[in-house]
Amino acid sequence: MTKSADIQVADAIVAELNAAPSGTFSQTFTATRVWVPVKDAQDVTSYEVKVVPMELRTVTLSRETAVEEYDIDVAVQVPCQVDDITTGDEARYLAEQIRDFFVRRTLVSPPVAWLKATSKIYSPERLANNNRFLTVITLTYKGARA
Repeated sequence: MTKSADIQVADAIVAELNAAPSGTFSQTFTATRVWVPVKDAQDVTSYEVKVVPMELRTVTLSRETAVEEYDIDVAVQVPCQVDDITTGDEARYLAEQIRDFFVRRTLVSPPVAWLKATSKIYSPERLANNNRFLTVITLTYKGARA
């Protein structure tokens, strides 16, 4: 099966996260690529890191040249009570570590260059209603248009 370029980039991000040396991140997890990063609250029992290809853009550089830009979301979620500030802080710190891990990191297969990274608390309502902290890092990479 041939995979689209954005899926290849997402798979490369999963591989990089899972190949990181022990101690790189403050929490232990195994990253996986999914299409829907959110689970029912009772199904989240520890730190989960889910990678989702979100957007593929073609950007024109000149009449003859274009590049592809790929937005890949990395969702970090953990069970957390609304008043448990410590667990929320730890999850947010893990998200920051993941973001920093990819800053200026070029991926080899496929060959794409890091463009930017952003991070946000995805849904305070999820914490209030489902006792699950969810934060999302969006990694943007660019590569030559095939």
